[in-house]
Amino acid sequence: MIRRRVLLTCAALPCLRARAADALPMPAGGRPWRIGWLSPAAAGGSGEPGVVAAFVAGMSGKGWVRDRHYTLELRTTNDAARYGALADELLAGSPDLLLGIETTARILRQRTDRIPIVMLISIDPVAAGLVQSLARPGTNVTGMSGQFDAIVAKWIEALLELVPRARRIAYLTDPGWSSSVKGVLQQAAAARGIELELLAIGADAQSAQQALRELEARPPDGLIVPIQGGTLAHAGAIRAVVRRQRLPTVGLLPAGSVVQIGPDFAASARESADFVDGILRGARPADLPVRQATNYEVTLNAAMAREIGVDLPLALRVRATRVIE
Repeated sequence: MIRRRVLLTCAALPCLRARAADALPMPAGGRPWRIGWLSPAAAGGSGEPGVVAAFVAGMSGKGWVRDRHYTLELRTTNDAARYGALADELLAGSPDLLLGIETTARILRQRTDRIPIVMLISIDPVAAGLVQSLARPGTNVTGMSGQFDAIVAKWIEALLELVPRARRIAYLTDPGWSSSVKGVLQQAAAARGIELELLAIGADAQSAQQALRELEARPPDGLIVPIQGGTLAHAGAIRAVVRRQRLPTVGLLPAGSVVQIGPDFAASARESADFVDGILRGARPADLPVRQATNYEVTLNAAMAREIGVDLPLALRVRATRVIE
């Protein structure tokens, strides 16, 4: 009798889950919620299937089934000049909620202060003007923020492990983006007696050509590249200079950094589902505290290291979460 009851209970579980899912709040008319996602196609963007799968898994864990309870409209590009047009495309579809990393959340926020925006990751959402504070965003934006102070310091440490005698390091930065990373880098470099040269590279071709000319005319001992509009727009040109000058590169340049240190984008996407779940159930983004991401990844590009003639120290290999051979 006990065994029969257990079997009946187990058989009923799918039905119970289905009923719980059916009880989820839905828009008028019972249509699925429309979620728009604008992101780079690389470096943790929605163009990476693992990141999308992680978000979908996070939603599934709360009972939300894709294409039944919500739809995802994905717009991806590494051309920062196209973000505006893609944002307009998403908004034309009357989304109920928007997703993006800081780079694209800023574009979306410029176009709407009404539709909730959830950040999958952000360097400094306060400095970027997306929220008023981490504890109380006070705007239509909330989500995940990375511990970039710690990550930026690790960029310097990793570069010095690759090039122990480095005395001058270049940092490619988009002048239109928040300056908090620059400040942390400058402090970390100064503490180690290293000259940090800032090279401005915007999304426009003129500033990119100027920055890359300076980089080639006076090659540094190492290079740091973050994810920003200008660096994503000209990632291919940056990689070409890295190869020609055999520059040890650290940061978040897709397929170009010998050491890539950054947030665990999949983990952040999965946690972002918490915010989406809360908002779809009636919470206001303004009242949902921004959450600090605690996981980060260290990816070593051994193939790039061999190409530019850099040895990967054992200490870096031990800390790596992934090695590209």
